[in-house]
Amino acid sequence: MKDNCILTAESVTEGHPDKLCDTIADAVVDACLTQDAAARVACEVMATAGKIIAAGEITAAKIPDIPAIICRTVREAGYGGSDYEVEVITHEQSPDIAEAVCGGTETGAGDQGILYGFACDETKELLPLPVVLAHRLTRLLTDARRQGIIPGLRPDGKAQVSVEYRSGVPCRVAAVVVSCQHEEELPLPEQPLTWDLGSGAGLPGIPLRMVWTRGGYYMVEVREKRALFLSSALARLQLPSTHVFRGSVEHFFQGQYYPADCIVSRAFMPWPDLLELTLPRLRPEGVLVILALTPAPERLPAPWRLAGVRSYVAAGSGRWFWALSPSSGTDVAAGKSALDGPAGEDGPCPG
Repeated sequence: MKDNCILTAESVTEGHPDKLCDTIADAVVDACLTQDAAARVACEVMATAGKIIAAGEITAAKIPDIPAIICRTVREAGYGGSDYEVEVITHEQSPDIAEAVCGGTETGAGDQGILYGFACDETKELLPLPVVLAHRLTRLLTDARRQGIIPGLRPDGKAQVSVEYRSGVPCRVAAVVVSCQHEEELPLPEQPLTWDLGSGAGLPGIPLRMVWTRGGYYMVEVREKRALFLSSALARLQLPSTHVFRGSVEHFFQGQYYPADCIVSRAFMPWPDLLELTLPRLRPEGVLVILALTPAPERLPAPWRLAGVRSYVAAGSGRWFWALSPSSGTDVAAGKSALDGPAGEDGPCPG
């Protein structure tokens, strides 16, 4: 690898056609070996609109129900319904290959492959950083779909991450691309409005804006030096429709005629006060995102509900993103499975 370069890695979700076909082929091989440990299987799978074809050479004491395997794998990947056709074209392994594999004292292989790769110490997974980051993004996409965190997502998605290397060491993420299917009638606001309250040095506000560029984005900061820094950073990044308001949140609210679709806050004020402050200024279907030092509380005051939680580690310490949404009804308990530990008696304070 060159000392100075940009490396790009791609990862796909379980519903991507390439991944789906590989998963089906793996399931066929597993089923054959489960019934016959000496089975010889070469299975190729192709998927197109409305049709899945499995073909290859299979020599086994018993051939599994391949159409059933295909349908089960498709369902497990997240696709509902049965509006597709399944075709299976298989026959026994050719005599020539069978003789080459098992005809003599030495065991051969029907096909040959060349794999190239190496372990590295960039990550704990011993994989290059772009690969690890791309896999993390697709896992997050899959979790968001399975857990209903982002309604309307479909199984097919991918992520590409480009990392710049200097002297052979990763120094920055140069580009991130995330693509995913969603329902055709998914109601997305034409011009979503996002407020970052107490922006500080721009974390997580500026990175969030770099990946979410739709609609208007306001960064509210009362401290003059921080506000000047934000303005300078935005001028260099040239992010569209992104503005810095220097002043108090109360003054900012006085000039806003429309409620926000999303409000972001980090270390701004205790979370109970923040919920009370933002509730009348957030759309009913909007989201309040809080970056906190502790897990989400066990219960939230009405009408708030916990829409999602994501944890990560920074500088050896845990951090949590809470996604909260206003909803009618009584308090909603945060699911135990979404928390990494109990909240304190007074609840956590964003930090």
